[in-house]
This record gives sequence, structure tokens and C-alpha cells, in this order.
Amino acid sequence: MGGIFMNKEDRRILHEIMKDKNKKRKLENLANLFERNKDDYSLMFTIVKLLGTFPMYRDRAKELMGLIAEVYNPYLANYELGKMEVFDKNYSKAINHFNEAILDSPNSAGAMLELGKAYKKSGDLYSAKKKFLELASNRTDKAAFYELGVLAFDNNEFDNARVYFKRVLDLKENDSMALFKLGLLEEKCGNYELAKEYFAKASLNDPNDVITLTKLSSCERLLEDFDSAKVHIDRALSIEENSITLLELGLLYEGLGLYDKAYGAYIKALKYDEVPLVNYKIALLLKQSGLFNESKKYLYKCLDTEFNANALSTLADISLKEGNVSEAEAYLSRISSLGLKDSIDVRNFNRMDIYIKHKKNILKDSNNHYVSQLTDYDEHRAIEVSKSYFGSNTDVSEVFEKVKDSINDDNYHNTVSAEDFYIVDLDNPAYDKDDKPVKKVVALTVLNSDKIISFMPTYKKKVRLSKKR
Repeated sequence: MGGIFMNKEDRRILHEIMKDKNKKRKLENLANLFERNKDDYSLMFTIVKLLGTFPMYRDRAKELMGLIAEVYNPYLANYELGKMEVFDKNYSKAINHFNEAILDSPNSAGAMLELGKAYKKSGDLYSAKKKFLELASNRTDKAAFYELGVLAFDNNEFDNARVYFKRVLDLKENDSMALFKLGLLEEKCGNYELAKEYFAKASLNDPNDVITLTKLSSCERLLEDFDSAKVHIDRALSIEENSITLLELGLLYEGLGLYDKAYGAYIKALKYDEVPLVNYKIALLLKQSGLFNESKKYLYKCLDTEFNANALSTLADISLKEGNVSEAEAYLSRISSLGLKDSIDVRNFNRMDIYIKHKKNILKDSNNHYVSQLTDYDEHRAIEVSKSYFGSNTDVSEVFEKVKDSINDDNYHNTVSAEDFYIVDLDNPAYDKDDKPVKKVVALTVLNSDKIISFMPTYKKKVRLSKKR
């Protein structure tokens, strides 16, 4: 039975109470309203439901809601009890309450949807999918299709996820959540142009959504539409400055070759949150600028995170650059023992391993070009190998002499896989394999030496910070 209905004045009072941002005063006023309306089960239900949103009073709200279920509306009471148990992560209890609600109201889409979500959160994905499919087959329920899309997406079933999310759009053309998920899906598949379109449509629905603006900027950056990317990340930052928006700003600055600004954005991002990727990006910028001690401080912070393998590999790089072969060997051994070798560039790993064996005089004979250059350096062979990167109109020997004379600390670029990289500006353009003129070449030398292994055309800039930190 429903009791008497809330009068107009009490509805107005409840509305004003809920607008109050002072939690303590809100609770006191709700308690007073509750005392004045003990016989109004409708109002009691509403107040107890609101009380359940406060974690410290949730147990009391559950107790009161259980009593209300006996005198008011069993379906609504069990539905709300289920949601409260979900908040407290008591998923088995939540599932029981949602099932009770469905018994009282078999055609309740809301309870069935929440039941599926509770199964999902409990880890029972089979039962979750079964409930969502049941709900989707009985009606055109976009929420069910959305949840099915999320399940498929999380399981890397991107074709199925795409079908479900598009089904949501068939029912609601501009559904923001489905558009955003499709954007994430296409981005994960490397379809950045399509991902950008979905994020742009989602942003039209809510121009102030920071996450959508940041993802839109990310896709535009990956498509090298830097002007548009800057507009959208600036918009996101104007709404909320946080570690994610500042990380994207740093990535954009790197894409533009503004490495000092990228460094500044990353340092600022760490003030909000200790994000492993941010630490790793800072470490790389410092490493590439020859600031090895500072770089190592940030790499240590990446250990035992998702960037563990990358951090260990980069630490090995630095150790070799510093001439500490034993330390580099220890880092590589750690990568192998943890089974992380497949998580990094295997070529880099193998090159470092070869270099270490060479330094320890345990290098076996090999026909490998890199090995032969380590053991018996030959300039002619370096030139012959490099010819494959240039067009027939380029005098590669002349380029070699220019590169050899120009290698110095000013154009030092990076250290990777026991090689030093230098970016050298040419006086006269060379031509790549497509006969496109280039005025820069990247030269690879044996680590800590001026022995050129090979060189090739590049359009890259030097990744250097302008001054020491």
C-alpha cells in the first residue's frame, strides 16, 4: 500500500534540502522531514533512498528500506537495496535483491539491467551477458546494447562491440556514451580518422567534457593536425587542468618539436598525479639530452609499473653509455628473468646483449653486419649498407664524409640498443629512395665512438632540452 502522497509544501522542502551542499545540514533537515511524515510511506521511501547515498548512513538506510518493503512497494525497495549493496560491493546480496525485484515486477527493465551489471561486477560475465541479451531481445533497450558493447570491448571483441554500439546509435542517434566508446574502439584499432569523428560528435553533445576533448586532441595529434589538437587540448585545460590533460599537452608539444615545453607540461602533470607514463616521458627527454643521472631518477619510479620493461631497457641503455657494462647486463638479465623480453623491442635487447658480450670478450663469430663492425670496423662496408637508403642520384660516399666530419655533442640525438644516434644537417640535399630531397641524415655509430655503422635520410629534429635542469 502506498500511504498518503507527499503534499506540495513537503515536496518544496525536499527540493530545497537536496539543493543544499552542506551534507551535515542536509542530513539534519532530512531527519526532521522524516519525523514529521512517518505515515507517508512515499516520502519515507524517498528520504531513505537519499540517505543511502551517504556511505556512513548506508547500513541504517538498508535497515529502514527493509521495513519499508513490508508496508510500501517491495519492487522499489528491493531495487534500491540492490543498488545500495552494489555501492558497498556486496554483489551476491545485490543480485538477490534485484532478483526479488524482478519477481515482484517481471517486466522491469531497470532491475534486469542492474542485475546484469551486478553480475558483471561480481566477475560472472556469462550471467551478465545472458541478462543483457535477454533484455536486448525482448525490447529495443539501448542500455542493454551499450552494456553488451562494453563487455565485447573489454574482451577485445571489437567487431561485436562495434555492432552493439552502433545499435545504440540506431535507437538514439547522438548517444554520447556510445559515440565515445566507438571513438575509443577505433582509436585502439588504429583508425584515428574515424575515432576523431566519433569524439567530435560526442563533444558536440557536451562541449565541456574534458575527457572527450582530450581524446579528440589525441587523435588529431596522431593525425598530425597539430593546430586543431592544440585548440581542443587548450579548451580541455581551460575547463580542468589535471595529469591527463597535461600529459596530452606534453605529447602534443613533443609532436611539434617543442621539447622544453613538453618537459614543462610533464613536470606540471606530476603535481596532480604520479602517472608512470609521465615519469617515463620525462626520463626519455632527459636521457636524450644527455642528463643521465636525472633520467635515472624518473626511470626508477617506473619500475614495477606497466612501464617496467621499458624502464629496465632504458636503464641498460644509459649504463652502456656510461660504460657500466655489468650494470647493463644486470638490467637485461632482469628483463629476461621476469619474462618481459617480448614487451620491448627485441632488436634493441639483442644489440645490447651483443655489445655486452663484445666488451666481455665472449662474442661468438657471426655474419651479422653489426657484429662485424664491432669486431673489425670497415668504413667501406658502412657506406655499402647505407646506399640502400638513398636514391641513385646521391653520392653516398660524399654524404659519409660530411657525416663523419660533423658528428659532435651538438648533434648527438640518442642512445638506443648500444648505438649512438646523431642527426646531421647537410650542406646540399641528398635524395631518399623515392627521390625526395632531404637535408638531414641520422647516423648510427658504435656506442661511445665515432665509428659510423650506417646512416639514412631523416626528417626528425633533435630531441634535446635547451638547458640543464
